[in-house]
Amino acid sequence: MATWVELPTRNQKYYSANVTSDAEIDLAFGQLWEKVCRDVLPEHAATDWDFVKAEFWPDSGRVIVFPAPDSLERIDRAGCQLVIHPLLRRWEEMADSEDDDESFDAQVSEELHRLAERLLKILNDVVNSAKSDCWSVLPKSPLIVRCFNAEEHVPFDELRLRQ
Repeated sequence: MATWVELPTRNQKYYSANVTSDAEIDLAFGQLWEKVCRDVLPEHAATDWDFVKAEFWPDSGRVIVFPAPDSLERIDRAGCQLVIHPLLRRWEEMADSEDDDESFDAQVSEELHRLAERLLKILNDVVNSAKSDCWSVLPKSPLIVRCFNAEEHVPFDELRLRQ
């Protein structure tokens, strides 16, 4: 089970947790979505956001999740950061390999797609769970979640959920 801490920031509420093994990733993703529903989305009740953004930062092993507008403007008042040490280790192994840039980029992309698929599946499970109160804090339906490689402005995966 991941332990969540509030990061000290001046004008935002960001929560962070660490995942140290592959076996913990799915549980931590479930906790991340519960934290987003319980603590992050209520902070954005008066904010005009269009989707929840999941930014993958493979070079630091992080996934950062926060509400966002369709523009590139940052409006996040709150968010969650999950530091996935297995992702960081895999990125370091790929970076240390003798592979050319094209092969490296393909491996990183494959790893991010694999993690995004798990993240979105678990979101679907959490939101549609009988004990979930996520829909009570969602200001709009459908809930749209878009996954981004942090270095790019085009999402590589997306999930739309309806009440």
